[in-house]
Amino acid sequence: MLFDLKGRRRRFIQVIYASLAILMGGGLVLFGIGGEVSGGLFDAFSDNQGDTDSQFQDQLDQAQEQLVADPDDQGALGRKIRASYQLALENADPETGTFGDAAIGYLEDASEAWVTYLELNPDAPDPDATTPGPKTPDAALASLMVQAYSEVGLADPEKATQAASLVAQARATPASYLLLVRTAAQAGDTRTANLAGSKAVQLSDPEQRKTVQEQVDQVIKAGEKAAAQAKKAEGKGGAGPATETAPR
Repeated sequence: MLFDLKGRRRRFIQVIYASLAILMGGGLVLFGIGGEVSGGLFDAFSDNQGDTDSQFQDQLDQAQEQLVADPDDQGALGRKIRASYQLALENADPETGTFGDAAIGYLEDASEAWVTYLELNPDAPDPDATTPGPKTPDAALASLMVQAYSEVGLADPEKATQAASLVAQARATPASYLLLVRTAAQAGDTRTANLAGSKAVQLSDPEQRKTVQEQVDQVIKAGEKAAAQAKKAEGKGGAGPATETAPR
């Protein structure tokens, strides 16, 4: 996969997408995207240091034990995702605003559980849908995974787009579809970005539609540029040194 990167090259991709996030940030905040995603990119680094590590570690350990007994326990999978994500936030660097090796390890744990969870809830996300299907995965979990796969996390915009599609499908708000525009643009998925942009405009108040359309156009343009830079970086060859996951 294009974004399955390690070490220095993954950090380079993160810088590219972090720059894109800054370019997009003002307009996305304007339309309330922060409220669409649990544990936003900037909330992740606000004040997450403290003595809560052990609480979340206990929750993760308990979920792991339950999954040993029943690997298809969806409740335990959800708890593993939440606890792993929270532990990643606790281990984020408050000065640089990035996830280090230990935090990335927790995000990978969350991703592993998320993949299994999706297999048990197989309805494919439809960016043109306005209501969830009968087996649509939990939008709250999906919103966590948007952040886990973000530019400062696992840097996998394709999987972030899949998760953002679920959020938009369930919530059907202009902000949720603008979030999908953003992730799809980062992934170079222009079709999904355009569909989501049309939805965002359609769901907006009439007096905001022109502004929303301008924001959609800006995000898509910036996303295409970032995707091109990422592909160029990938094409330079050499996987770079592997990043080791800190033991825990």
